[in-house]
Amino acid sequence: MIYDVVGDVHGMRRPLEKLLKKLGYTNRDGVYCSPERRAIFVGDIIDRGPEIPASCDIVQGMMEAGAGAGVVMANHEANLLAMHVRHPIHDGEYCRRRSNRNLAQVHETLTQFGKKLDDALAWFSSWPLWLKQEDMLVFHACWRGQAELQQAKITKLNETNFKRIFSNNKLLTSYNNLLKGPEFALGRGRQKDGYDVRYLWFAREQIDDAAIRTGVDDYAAHIRKNGQRLKEFHHRKNGRLMFFGHYSMHGVPRIFQNNAICVDFSNRKKGCLAAYSHQPGKTTSQKHFTAVPLD
Repeated sequence: MIYDVVGDVHGMRRPLEKLLKKLGYTNRDGVYCSPERRAIFVGDIIDRGPEIPASCDIVQGMMEAGAGAGVVMANHEANLLAMHVRHPIHDGEYCRRRSNRNLAQVHETLTQFGKKLDDALAWFSSWPLWLKQEDMLVFHACWRGQAELQQAKITKLNETNFKRIFSNNKLLTSYNNLLKGPEFALGRGRQKDGYDVRYLWFAREQIDDAAIRTGVDDYAAHIRKNGQRLKEFHHRKNGRLMFFGHYSMHGVPRIFQNNAICVDFSNRKKGCLAAYSHQPGKTTSQKHFTAVPLD
């Protein structure tokens, strides 16, 4: 069996269909399927794009028909769910604040789903936080956090688990690590678009790539400054290949680290939708990437 690990879709239905066709999937009665392939999605199906419900329908249809091997929880779906769960400690608050900025992030999703939002939320809450498939470990952003959440028997984000996470700082740190990855601040007045900067733990030697991706010219200096804290995120071999999205890398899809493969090369909607095709037991190679332009 060949597993196609698909990057962040973000409501881009047309590129998703083009990618699936390019990979060899056939649309049969509205479901993309293949006898020798299974798709795995790294989450972030929602937000930003013009056809969010249609993109979700494709992924959900594949999962229900057995043409997909899984879809894992990502920060955008988790953020949306958290905005609908009351905070276990702070009265009157939600696990994710309904601030103007946070509402703006999910505006397209809320608008496009309309009255069907509850059904979508129910489906999102059924997604696993990670997926182990043969020699693969698939998650959204970073491997740190997976073991701690598994030990706490938190594998999905239902209301009960949200309340457990947001009432326990250690679990909340693990949740953020797994779904958002490590970040660092640039200093007062230097946050990029109001956010801290993502640390590219899987491409730590590619400083030029990181500077382009983050738009931070002195990225290397900040890595040195935060070095001790960030070292704990460096990947150690554990017998599995790691696949993830989240980082919106630029340029042609490529491997930065042989046992930790990023499949998100969307470059903030200016890049491509990519997938990495893995056959268990086979060595990794650049040629196993397939991509289509975002339109």
